[in-house]
Amino acid sequence: MKSDEQSSLLKSISSDRSIRAEAPCGHAYRLSDSIVFCGGEIPECAKAYVDGRKEEISGLKDDLSSLRKKLTTGFEKKSVEIKIGKTMEKVLPALKGFPYEPRDCRPLFDPIDYIAFIGLTKGAVGEIDFIDVKTGNARLKDVQKEIKAAVEDGDVRLERCGDG
Repeated sequence: MKSDEQSSLLKSISSDRSIRAEAPCGHAYRLSDSIVFCGGEIPECAKAYVDGRKEEISGLKDDLSSLRKKLTTGFEKKSVEIKIGKTMEKVLPALKGFPYEPRDCRPLFDPIDYIAFIGLTKGAVGEIDFIDVKTGNARLKDVQKEIKAAVEDGDVRLERCGDG
């Protein structure tokens, strides 16, 4: 379509109050109430709208970028904390200040890190403790809470299996 034909068509659409349109949001309106244009130069009022949307989109992109950085940093930090925790739970009995005799401890690591047979190295076990190592703000997992509750309720026993 030639430029003159386009201009003529746009003028007739703009002046005919019976032509209606529907916006993507579902709102119906008369085209004669709108500023209708085609290609070329954008009207000033439309430029302001477009500039506003561009600015809004730019702000949203910045927010998204910032959120991605926070999430990445958060996940990386959490990953490092977990790795440190896993390492600590394995070497803890060898560290100074560990409240149990290391030779009394037996590693399980999952779901509880250690079982300490208090007095084992002295020849008389007087108590058995379940030990779970936590670093930072780590909390007991649900299964660990269930184990804790079973121990506290006395729901622990020694079973013997086999022929002997």
